This record gives sequence, structure tokens and C-alpha cells, in this order.
Amino acid sequence: MNKSKEFDIMGHKVRLKTEYKESEIAEKVIDHFNKEIININSMNSGLEPNKKILLAALKITGDYVDLKNKCKEQMTSFEDSINDALNLMEQFNFVDPNNSTIN
Repeated sequence: MNKSKEFDIMGHKVRLKTEYKESEIAEKVIDHFNKEIININSMNSGLEPNKKILLAALKITGDYVDLKNKCKEQMTSFEDSINDALNLMEQFNFVDPNNSTIN
């Protein structure tokens, strides 16, 4: 069932349509976003509200891109390790060419 939930971001009303189980995620996203705005406000309270919102969005997006790149690097490293292990197993005859038994 789709519901919409309203949130306040620096006086701006934001309505998000979510499934029931996604509602908790939406709340966490908005909470995180508001915390970033508070951090930016503590560093420079003289900024206009819209600039604080933009800076928070850029900060979170930068964090997302960084984590996505790290995850991709970890997956590549993991795949390389698996391939290295398989190659070693083949060198020592641990893997049957037919993949039916292990010697």
C-alpha cells in the first residue's frame, strides 16, 4: 500500500510516497539529511537555508559516490582473490576438470 509521509526540511514541506516498509528508510534518510544540515549550520550559520540544503545534498552525494567506488574496488579484489584461489587449486589438482570431484 502506497502512503505519503510529510517531512520538514528547514521549513520546506517534503512529501514522500512510500511503501510501509520503506517508510522507516525514508525517515532515516530525512534524519540523516537534517543532521548534515545541522553540521553545516554549525560551521556557517550565516548561509541561506537553500545553500545549506544544497551543501548537505552535495556532501551526502559525495559520500555515496565514495562508498560506491570503495564497494566496487572491494568486489573486484574479492573476485581476483577467488580467481587466484581457483587457479591454485587447479595447479595442485584439487579440482577435477569435470568439476565432479575433488582429489
